[in-house]
Amino acid sequence: MASKRADEKFKKLFQELKNDPNVLAFWLSGSRGKEIITKHSDYDPIIIVKDKAKNKYIKKYVKDFKDPEFDMAVKTLGELKKHAIPGSDTAWERFNYAYIKVPFDKTGKIQKIINKKTIVSKKEADKIIKSGLDDFINQIYRSVKCRRDGGIAASRLEMAESIPAFLNCIFALEGRVKPYYKYLESDLKNHPLKKLPWGGAELIKKLVKILKEGDKKTLMELFLKTRPIFRKAGYSSIYDSWKGKYKVG
Repeated sequence: MASKRADEKFKKLFQELKNDPNVLAFWLSGSRGKEIITKHSDYDPIIIVKDKAKNKYIKKYVKDFKDPEFDMAVKTLGELKKHAIPGSDTAWERFNYAYIKVPFDKTGKIQKIINKKTIVSKKEADKIIKSGLDDFINQIYRSVKCRRDGGIAASRLEMAESIPAFLNCIFALEGRVKPYYKYLESDLKNHPLKKLPWGGAELIKKLVKILKEGDKKTLMELFLKTRPIFRKAGYSSIYDSWKGKYKVG
């Protein structure tokens, strides 16, 4: 956990930024922003400034703010709007904005902008699920073929690669961005997936069993138990396209 020195430094920084006319908004990202604080959590402040102040504040709070317990970032409002949106190069950062609370916002717009980044629209979800389900089934298909042919290591690697596709799909089905793995367990606990046939803790056990033991029975359980859920949601055609394929039709 950050030192008492860092805690005091953050309190002073907060007041400094809150009273600065060039600062439009400020919040903590990372574990502290999600209130999942561990002994290793540092401070990850995000500062939104007026356009004219950007270079000056990058120098002051990023380049010259040398503190190992702080990782600062400075953006303009325009940059924030374009950052971590679907289809962008920074889309992978969308979960950074999940569950973030903005302590002060002089524009009255920041919290809405942040919240919107983590919502998966129906159109986006449809695209994710169609692609992800096919990937998930394909990895199962490849893993069982590798095992059939005696390739145990290959089979387990294929099984491991099936999990990201599976998680993308189940979170997209509920309009949510897949959490970073660091937060997956706590996210499932604090914000349960309503359409899954298992609770979050049980799902984590199954994922660990697949990864640790290469358990094909558990992987097939993920496939078989969730198939009716995705069929009901309108994705029968994905499964139907695999009919007749070894073990997954």
